[in-house]
Amino acid sequence: MSTEGEPPNREAGVPRKSSTQRAPTARRRLHTVRLVLVRSVVEFLRDRGPDLAGSLAFYGVLSLFPAILVVVSLLGVLGQGQVTVDAVMGMLADVAPPAILDPVRDPVEALVTTQAAGFALVVGVAVALWTSSRYVRALGRAINAIFGVEEGRPLWRLLPSGLLLTALLVVLVTLGGLALVFTGPVAVRVGDWIGLGETALAVWGVVKWPGALLSAILALAILYRFTPNVSGRGFHWLSLGAAAALAVIAVATTGFGFFVTNFGSFNRTYGSLAGIIVFLFWLWLVNIGVLYGARLDAEVLRVRQLRAGIPAEEQIFVIPRDTSATDAQSRRRAAMLDKYRVLRRERSDDLED
Repeated sequence: MSTEGEPPNREAGVPRKSSTQRAPTARRRLHTVRLVLVRSVVEFLRDRGPDLAGSLAFYGVLSLFPAILVVVSLLGVLGQGQVTVDAVMGMLADVAPPAILDPVRDPVEALVTTQAAGFALVVGVAVALWTSSRYVRALGRAINAIFGVEEGRPLWRLLPSGLLLTALLVVLVTLGGLALVFTGPVAVRVGDWIGLGETALAVWGVVKWPGALLSAILALAILYRFTPNVSGRGFHWLSLGAAAALAVIAVATTGFGFFVTNFGSFNRTYGSLAGIIVFLFWLWLVNIGVLYGARLDAEVLRVRQLRAGIPAEEQIFVIPRDTSATDAQSRRRAAMLDKYRVLRRERSDDLED
């Protein structure tokens, strides 16, 4: 029983921890964080994360140009196509030489100055959905490997859900891209067209960056939640892995942009290919961030399972969404192996004869 002037030993029925009790807890937490970070890097390299990021970068390139076509065609339908082309080309001119931009500018300008913008919009949306769905499925396979599960969803279920998921991601990426494109003369033209005043445009200049960031956060949350064949993880707006992915993307974008801007030897070395190399390297770093974020989330889940008494030292325990495809593959493989055994037995019988 405490005397007057002394702090009580219990608050709300919970014993207060002394400084000597809190110190080991803090050290254990720091040790756990260190373990998670170290193992996430080790397992990321062990799973050939950089190689998988290169594959995703390839699918990203296939998805990029249809997405640009969608944005330019949409603004072309709204009568702002030429202004958008000028704004986008102005931003790309900071990292790409004229030798690369000039061949791209001509067909894009021809698109927005003709009456085919509406048709191009439809075609661009269809192509963007199909090519982007390849990226989504490839990312799903990579995250499946991270969690140690196989893709068990049948194709008839995987394709429609992948296209629906891709459509949502294309909308988010397009909104994020439009948020960045709507600046300077583009924002003024569109503001005049829809009747916005200077105050609204000034506010837009401030909120467009949080809007683009929110689109990126939501896109990562959707990718991490729905692309792998893993159930029961729940939806997290901003997991630790997603935050790490955004940090890697931000650092890669800022650092490499600084490198390209301040080191002219890069352009002198690669000439007209410098812009392409810059973009591909940046896209590779972006996908490294995305995959490492998924690996970090997996290691956080491993620690939670270990603390719950689950023996997850070697393998994380997750429940697949569907196993019908893998079950069918197992049956087909078993049937094929039976046929090969028959061949071996027939050979043995021939030798005995």
